[in-house]
Amino acid sequence: MHKHRRSSGERAVREGRRLSLTWLLIVVGVVFEIGFASCLKLSDGFTRPMATLGVLAFGTVSLFSLSHAMRSIDAGPAYAVYTGLGATGTALVGVLLLGETLGPVRALAIVAIVGGAVTLALAGGG
Repeated sequence: MHKHRRSSGERAVREGRRLSLTWLLIVVGVVFEIGFASCLKLSDGFTRPMATLGVLAFGTVSLFSLSHAMRSIDAGPAYAVYTGLGATGTALVGVLLLGETLGPVRALAIVAIVGGAVTLALAGGG
């Protein structure tokens, strides 16, 4: 009897799903990274208990998500996307919610960070 073998198409679909879930973990990590950094600002040097708890909770979930994503993809692209999008999201939260300013140089720097992170992720292993 022949064992049931998966076709290359089935393997490709499974691999695609795995990568999609891996990048979803990165996105979850980024969202919690933004919460972490925002709470860090609001903690006022860890003098505000609720914001300090937010730092611990958001940071834990963020790093847990990133560490699980890194089980399936290279550390360089994973961390580049995580930190780049986290920094960008945190900058936007600062502008939109914390009264920080966004001048042209800062905006250009954010575009460069995102562009670099995305380029590194798309470059793959080669």
